[in-house]
Amino acid sequence: MSKDNKTGKSLPSKGKPSGAGKEQGMGIHPTPPEKLEEYLERDDILTDGEQLSDNVPLKHRNRITSKIQKKINTGANGNKKVPASKNGKTISVKARHVVTEELPGVLSREAFTSLAAFRHPDCISIYIPFRRDDPVENNKIAGARIMDTLEAAERLLDGRMSRDAIKEMMIPAYGLLETNDLSDNQPEALALFIAPGFFSYIRMQIPITEEMIVENSFYVTPLLPVLIRSEYFFLLVISKKQVRLFRGDAFSMHHVPVAGLPNGVSGMVTDDNDENLSARDESTTYAGGKGQTKKDISVFFEAADDVLFKNVLHEHNVPLLLAGVEYLIPLYKSVCDYPFIWQESLTGSFEHENIESLYRAAMPLMKPHFTEKQEKALVAYGNLLTQGLSTPEFSEIIPAAYYGRIASLLVKKDSHQWGYFDEKNNKLEMHSQQKENSEDLVDNAVIRVLLSGGDVFLLSEEEMPMEKPLCAVFRY
Repeated sequence: MSKDNKTGKSLPSKGKPSGAGKEQGMGIHPTPPEKLEEYLERDDILTDGEQLSDNVPLKHRNRITSKIQKKINTGANGNKKVPASKNGKTISVKARHVVTEELPGVLSREAFTSLAAFRHPDCISIYIPFRRDDPVENNKIAGARIMDTLEAAERLLDGRMSRDAIKEMMIPAYGLLETNDLSDNQPEALALFIAPGFFSYIRMQIPITEEMIVENSFYVTPLLPVLIRSEYFFLLVISKKQVRLFRGDAFSMHHVPVAGLPNGVSGMVTDDNDENLSARDESTTYAGGKGQTKKDISVFFEAADDVLFKNVLHEHNVPLLLAGVEYLIPLYKSVCDYPFIWQESLTGSFEHENIESLYRAAMPLMKPHFTEKQEKALVAYGNLLTQGLSTPEFSEIIPAAYYGRIASLLVKKDSHQWGYFDEKNNKLEMHSQQKENSEDLVDNAVIRVLLSGGDVFLLSEEEMPMEKPLCAVFRY
């Protein structure tokens, strides 16, 4: 080890770190006694008991750190900003409070109409689809894609707002990237609704088309498939050991507990062996050694059906889908008192299937039940066309939508028509492209029909009865 010629002090050896020769350990430094109170106060601020407080931002491995942090931390005029916090909590944006709200994946009509009713000259609606075919790769690029989309949104707002106002308006959206992990719970798509002082988003579990629109209201037509619907059905899983009842709708299914159901055929075996099952089924015996007969199974099914009908099904008139081994289906049908058994059945052994698997298997069979109202609207449209009670003409549909005359509206997916309707003077303007006073008339028609209690159906181009963006059935 060399010495400094002027001071006489020893210098570190060349090629070694300056810390060489120091005491080795875990790198944990002792707390100076004079700092103890300060550290304890900081611990109270950052923790809630043994857990980190909700307001402590956690960094995620997939975030785009420098870009996001720059967007969040430096807003208009270089003022320090606070990133958006979790659902329902406020964030401070230059003396203005913005509520960051995650709307549910299935919307009530109230939530839908509340979002649709929001008005501001600069409302931006963003729909971002994700690649569910490659979840691993999608997780890597999800944050980058959202970031790119938000930056494109800023460019779209140029000329409508000042740069300072744009930066402030977009802070909650960038905060979403910093404080919410969208990668581990990857949705099919993300819908963002941004305006000065307003930010909401929805994790959508349906595929959508990428969209970005700025106007004086939010573009909500793509949300139609996630509106709560009145259609539902029951699924009954039957076996010789038990029956299980489920209730499903257009989005999910859940188990329906029913008290008093009998515990399988084993507790209900009769002395009548004249109607033995096939050799394959006769070979199955219970602990008592007695073979089961068709009558034994029918007695069990009838007892179960009595309980189901009395406790649940008597109040409903929706389809009951049966799921079970093929030879059991007709036995249950023969003793069932519920008159709305679905014409098709799920055949196979479903006794140990989980709810997700059952739901995936059931929905293809139940699709006609969920499209029944749509099919009726299509038939009515065709039947009433010659009577003047249905039309594909835009100039007739828009006023009728505003004045509550439409019973059913058929909408082609991804359709837009810019223009303006003066409701007071019943005057319609159609614009070939978006102008300063333009509104999306298709989206407005959807909202107006729903508000007046009509039905709206979002159809593909192939499903539409005419090559038009809208087709309507009038009430009168």
